[in-house]
Amino acid sequence: MQAGSGNKERGLLVSGVLILTAANLIVKILGFLYKVPLNALLGDEMANVNAAYAIYTVLFTIATAGVPSAVALLISSARAKGRYEKIAGILHLSLSVLLGCGFFLSLLLLLLARPLSLWNSGGDSFLCLLAIAPSLFFVAASAVFRGYFQGFQRLAPTAVSELIEAGGKTVLGVSAVLVSLKVYGLSTRTAAALSIGGITAGIALGTLYLAIYYAVTKKKNLLYTPPLYKTEEKGEGRGLLKRLLSLALPIAITSAMMNLSTLVDAQLMRPLLTLHYGDAALAKSIYSDYSTGALTLYNMPGVLIYPIASAIVPYISAAIAKGRRDSAVKTVGSAFRVASLIAMPSALGMSLLATPILRLVFGDEKMAVGTGKLLSVLAIAVFFVALLTVSNAVLQALGKERKPLLSVGIGLSVKLACSLLLTPRIGEIAAPLGTLLFFITVVAINLSFIKKALGASLSVEAVFLRPFFTSAVAVLGAGVCHRALSGALGSNLATLLAVALALLLYLPAVFLFRCVGEEDLALLPLGGRLRRFSLRKRKQRKTEV
Repeated sequence: MQAGSGNKERGLLVSGVLILTAANLIVKILGFLYKVPLNALLGDEMANVNAAYAIYTVLFTIATAGVPSAVALLISSARAKGRYEKIAGILHLSLSVLLGCGFFLSLLLLLLARPLSLWNSGGDSFLCLLAIAPSLFFVAASAVFRGYFQGFQRLAPTAVSELIEAGGKTVLGVSAVLVSLKVYGLSTRTAAALSIGGITAGIALGTLYLAIYYAVTKKKNLLYTPPLYKTEEKGEGRGLLKRLLSLALPIAITSAMMNLSTLVDAQLMRPLLTLHYGDAALAKSIYSDYSTGALTLYNMPGVLIYPIASAIVPYISAAIAKGRRDSAVKTVGSAFRVASLIAMPSALGMSLLATPILRLVFGDEKMAVGTGKLLSVLAIAVFFVALLTVSNAVLQALGKERKPLLSVGIGLSVKLACSLLLTPRIGEIAAPLGTLLFFITVVAINLSFIKKALGASLSVEAVFLRPFFTSAVAVLGAGVCHRALSGALGSNLATLLAVALALLLYLPAVFLFRCVGEEDLALLPLGGRLRRFSLRKRKQRKTEV
């Protein structure tokens, strides 16, 4: 019985990773379709869009970051123990608390929009902050519903809502800018605010979908297992609230502190570069290109890592609750190995081909040349971001959600020191360098926490060395290909061919050097099919013998 239950949960884990990965890939593509035309239409005014979004991200994180994980942990634990009567209370209490928090933060951002805009942009980002403030109310409700479905190991509703948000943002945001500039001849500052309004509208639509989906599944009783909900025991609500907050607050604060790394650049990069160069317009241009170009590409590989982190939290939590510690340890090891295999080639390849990739994606020679050197440093952080994402999820699942507060706090002090001490001396390269050191610091401390909690350490060979050497072969081949072909075919076509060659070299090398096992395949995109193929081949060999 226990084995069958474990197989079923493993199947949900695999399908959840696949669904959310596919959705995130589409979301990132839509993100490009949002940012690339906006960059062409708004120019340096994108600096104000990015500055407003950086402030919104921190408030969004405070309001919601810990909620999906906390709700998912509570629900998965209740299900594992057969306490189905608690699930309704978890959902209703979470919604009540989060909607109040979201409303308060929306109102707070509206009231503080003027002073915040004066602080980070001399008042230029004021309209953008007003446009994005209402979205904090909607993301609060969205976070609760996503955690609820995640607790049942159902990630499809989250995936669909993310697609609706991204589609709404892209279609409505870009359309609003085009109409405001081309039809009504409004200023680029007003158009920038309207583009942010598209984000708010998209989030509202995604939240509406989740609410409707919940109502339908509740009516049809699709996610519940008898016995149906019973009345909560007297006083249980207070204990439930305490448990929810004890889980959500540390995760939310940790996530907010991580986002402060980006906010440090949003708030300090322009004034510090103004001091360095003595030119405010140049500082604004550098930050605009960095935040629009380098940060956009740097965030891309996470699309394949976040689904793994989201899926393993309830799986590990349920395994621990049922006493299957060995299963939890195996899942942790697989998650880190797969994250490394995805992120390592992305980090090295983006670093080596930073300028050609920027040129290909944005078609802006000035941005490509000026920001290429920044992306080449920032890209290395992609690997450590992946490890950090997984390590935070593992610590949450193990009930150690407060541990990252210390590691992120230390890392943030490193980032802040780099920005304040190095930017006036070495210029804009201090921003990506500080980000890289931030993530290295936090990952190192998190891994020590996980080793102590699980009593087992990660394999240096499997997580670091094999992925590095396998990736190096593919990336060096891509570099040689680009250098050889760019003169004859042009940079863009040479870049596409170089990336294709890297993939052709990397995938066989992963299996040739035995970088993945069958357990790891389950967490890879399309890994389920690869795993079944491997099992069939093994059975065929046994039959032939």
